[in-house]
Amino acid sequence: MGPLQDIKVLDLTSMVTGPVAAMMLGDHGADVIKVEPIHGQQLRYLGERHNDIAPTFYSCNRNKKSLSKDLKRDAGKEVL
Repeated sequence: MGPLQDIKVLDLTSMVTGPVAAMMLGDHGADVIKVEPIHGQQLRYLGERHNDIAPTFYSCNRNKKSLSKDLKRDAGKEVL
């Protein structure tokens, strides 16, 4: 619960600043849904990996639900 509990956020960002900004909204109670490409966000692959995912990805994406879609295809656009 938090001041943003009735807010829904679609996080279409990548790298660090966008995911961290959306993470902070989640920290304040917003329902954040991260939409990633089918192959995953770039942060998943930067740096030394643990269990096939870089720790940076985890630190920038807490409090989020995740969804992967190909937004270049009509089916992916429909979901969005």
